[in-house]
Amino acid sequence: MKLDDTIVTLKNTDAALHNFEEAVLLFFEKRKPISICTLAHAAHEILSKTTKDSLIQHKLFLTEIGQKKVWDKLSEPKNFAKHPYKNDLTFDTWQNEIILLDCAYMIKAHIIQHHLEANAFGCWMIKEYPDLFTNEGMNEIEDINRQIDFSNFEHIVQIIRAHRSLK
Repeated sequence: MKLDDTIVTLKNTDAALHNFEEAVLLFFEKRKPISICTLAHAAHEILSKTTKDSLIQHKLFLTEIGQKKVWDKLSEPKNFAKHPYKNDLTFDTWQNEIILLDCAYMIKAHIIQHHLEANAFGCWMIKEYPDLFTNEGMNEIEDINRQIDFSNFEHIVQIIRAHRSLK
């Protein structure tokens, strides 16, 4: 077998989008949470530094110490996946949802407003946790709600895969 010697040139934001898109697909396919975490955090790190508009890091009403505590807690699984640890990791997979939601926000606000995976994940979050969102957020997804059954992960995966085959 010959290795592919293709050289690829990417912008940071392209790499972030690819990582985010794969993380969302893995999420809806109900795949390994630590893989989702690794990809989501890789995307988040690039997006938060390039957009400077992370909901988690800049828009929460927390003190600097509070922001650090929240971020440290959310970063535990990312650091576990990147560095050798002596202890086992126990983490709530909701942390992946928070990081993916923040990525979706930054992508829609600063890179591509009508991004399929960002829209799908954001809409799923609003459907799953409606009490966390404002009426404005709920109204934003009405058109998308008519097109996608967000209770059916397989349907979402089919739409994402069909969209990718058109690229």
